[in-house]
Amino acid sequence: MKKNEKEKAHRLVTVRLTEEEFSKLSEQAKKEKISKGAVIKKALDAYYESESKGADTKELESRLEEMNRRYIAIVNRLNVITKQLEHLRETKHGK
Repeated sequence: MKKNEKEKAHRLVTVRLTEEEFSKLSEQAKKEKISKGAVIKKALDAYYESESKGADTKELESRLEEMNRRYIAIVNRLNVITKQLEHLRETKHGK
């Protein structure tokens, strides 16, 4: 088999559909003037694309949560330092 033939090789998959699913698939194929297989391939591409974006979103959410935890820790430290400074000022001016 040549390289181009390997790249174009396809695998056959059998899927069982309800009458309603098959009807919707047929209608979509007619509407787009493409084969049922092409409709299924487009649907799979869209699914994988959304899954990929979903993974990116989860990673961003995780990073944002970590940044938020760090922000809260910094604010808490600043509050402690501010109270210590106020106490020092009161002690210094009180004497």
